[in-house]
Amino acid sequence: MNASDFLNMYVWVTAAGVLAFVVLGLIIYHYFSAKSYKKMVAEVEREAVTTLDQVEKDYELKKEEDRKKVKEDYEQKIAAVNAYVKDMEKLSRTASEMEIYTIVSDLKDKLVNEGSIQPSDMILLPNVYLPLSGEDKDRKFVKNDLIVLMKSGIYLLGTNNLEGKVLYGMNQDKAKEVSFLLDDFFSTDDKKEEKTLVADNAQAEQHSLKVRSIEDPATQVLDGMETIHNQLQSNDLERRVLPIVYFTHSNQVINYSKAYKPYVFDQKEKLAKFLVGQLKDGYPFYTEKDMKKLKAVLEHADMTRREAGHFGQELAVEHT
Repeated sequence: MNASDFLNMYVWVTAAGVLAFVVLGLIIYHYFSAKSYKKMVAEVEREAVTTLDQVEKDYELKKEEDRKKVKEDYEQKIAAVNAYVKDMEKLSRTASEMEIYTIVSDLKDKLVNEGSIQPSDMILLPNVYLPLSGEDKDRKFVKNDLIVLMKSGIYLLGTNNLEGKVLYGMNQDKAKEVSFLLDDFFSTDDKKEEKTLVADNAQAEQHSLKVRSIEDPATQVLDGMETIHNQLQSNDLERRVLPIVYFTHSNQVINYSKAYKPYVFDQKEKLAKFLVGQLKDGYPFYTEKDMKKLKAVLEHADMTRREAGHFGQELAVEHT
């Protein structure tokens, strides 16, 4: 082999070596690049999973916080209503309410002692606050002074403590020749419009008479009758509610009203006689089982007995 051939061989061997080195370098470079890329992809995937988990945890936490806030707001509103109702209940336990409860309670005791009725034949529910339905109502509930449950019906008694002569259901037609004295009490020309007026000379100056118009005493018991009707209807119970207005401490009540309800009394003897007649001669609309259910329904609906504890169940149902 001459020098020229040796030189050519050397060049080729060197070139092959360099090429092999370059190829090996590229292989090594791509290997580590791919490894680095896989590592980077794995880190990105881990970060994505971690981020997603955190997002889910944050969402659940926010959901739980919102739920707790709604529950707290609800409980605060219920507590506020209960506190207000209880305060009003304390303030409104008037002598007239105590009198009507005493009258009916004593009547029941007397009839039970005589053996005329069983204790379960006459159930007394004093101061029951029932919710009003309808968004047009300014008030959210009605205070029912005394509810008496009997087989012949549900008797709703409302009381009014008024001094003086009470002209219940007076209108301009009935005032006749002296109607001009009462014109200012009537807002319209409707001669049949009824008002309740109280004539009291005890609070007037000597040789004078003070006459004033008061809010219709029937309003509370008629609104109360509506609240009871709502409870009976939603519980598939017969609707038989008799509203009664009882006046205490008045000298005399003259009933001019032509309305068939409510019943109006101002003497405990007449009220007692009416209730006894209903006990003895009234048609039995309710059974003893019905009366137990009536008591449970009205006590459950009483806003002073409600608690916010049922909120969790309602909320759980809402989110299922």
